[in-house]
Amino acid sequence: MGQTERNLRRVHPDASEADIRDLSRAGMRSYLRYWCEAFRPPTWPRERITDTFILGRQEILDSALESGGALMIPHTWPTGITPARGRPPPTDR
Repeated sequence: MGQTERNLRRVHPDASEADIRDLSRAGMRSYLRYWCEAFRPPTWPRERITDTFILGRQEILDSALESGGALMIPHTWPTGITPARGRPPPTDR
């Protein structure tokens, strides 16, 4: 966390040591939350994914998958979201 705090001091030169420590901890919590959420979906029950994830304009995803065209999606979808919605992971095609 030393490098993170040095970087934060450059961006917030007037911040106190306590403020830098708080910013550093908040940044680390945010990153760790991302890390956990990115790799947990394969271990979640299907219902947790389908009940908590809302995809707006799903017809765009459905159309792209049905046409066989290329589709760029976040890396967490192939492992959790897409299979939970009844689709094979795009990497399986």
